[in-house]
Amino acid sequence: MLAEIIFALLIAMAVTGIFAIALKKRGPWGAVWMFFIVIFLVSWAGSVWLITAGPVFFGVSWLSVLILAVIVALVLVVAMPPRTPLSIKEAGEREKQKEKAESVFDLFFWMLVFLLVFAIFAGYWAVPGAY
Repeated sequence: MLAEIIFALLIAMAVTGIFAIALKKRGPWGAVWMFFIVIFLVSWAGSVWLITAGPVFFGVSWLSVLILAVIVALVLVVAMPPRTPLSIKEAGEREKQKEKAESVFDLFFWMLVFLLVFAIFAGYWAVPGAY
């Protein structure tokens, strides 16, 4: 279990670093820490649930977890709304829409975190001796 957490943490730091620093993308929330939390939890849940395939290091199949983390990061980046320059009139209307969209993304974030934590606990509960 500790090795899975460490690998999930390392993979999440690497993927978040690549997307946030190199590509200047932070997911639909605009905050790096939220993007990191989602990628970390996805990586951890993936290490619990995915079938061991590929190279194994300290009992963790890291390649499949890395591929899962990159795919989820790409999906989150694609969900980002486009940034286009607007006129002043359109900017006021867009601000109201942006507030509504942010509340939806915040709700999506907390639901996703809850479901991923549940998936992690369910994975350890479903596989006896996994922890």
